[in-house]
Amino acid sequence: MIEEFSDPVEVWRAAEGDLSGLIALLVAETRPSRRTLDALAGWLSGAFDAEPDLRGIPSVSPFTPDRIRLETAAEDFCRIAEWSMARGFDIDGQSLLKEVAKKWDVDADALGRAVDMLRRSGPRDALKIEARAFRQWQQRTRASGRGQIG
Repeated sequence: MIEEFSDPVEVWRAAEGDLSGLIALLVAETRPSRRTLDALAGWLSGAFDAEPDLRGIPSVSPFTPDRIRLETAAEDFCRIAEWSMARGFDIDGQSLLKEVAKKWDVDADALGRAVDMLRRSGPRDALKIEARAFRQWQQRTRASGRGQIG
C-alpha cells in the first residue's frame, strides 16, 4: 500500500520534458498507482500549468506520501460514515476511526484531526493536490540542483 502514495516522479519529470521514466512505467506489467494516475491526469488537464510557481514563496506544508495517505484515510472514514448514516446504520465512530487507521497504517489521533479538518474544508481536488505537489517537488529539486532536465 505504501507504493500507492509514493511521489509520482516519473510524471513530474515528464512534465519537465523527460518522458523516458513515464513511458517505462506505462509499458510495464504493473498498473500505475492511484497517485501516479492522478498526477498524470493533473498534468494532461493543465492543472500543473495552472498551479503558481513557488519560487520566492515561503515554504508551505509539503505534500508528502505520508500526508497524502493520512488525508486519503480521512476521506475513506468520511465516506464510510456518510454511507452508514444514509442507510440508517448506527456505528461507533471511535471504533470506525481505529479500524480505518489500522487499514491505512496511520495514527488514530492524527486521523481524527485529519477527519475534523476535512469536514471543515470539504473534499479535496486530487488534480490540484498533485499540481501543488509537483510545484513543491520543482522547488526542492531546483534548490538542490537535482531532477532538472537539460
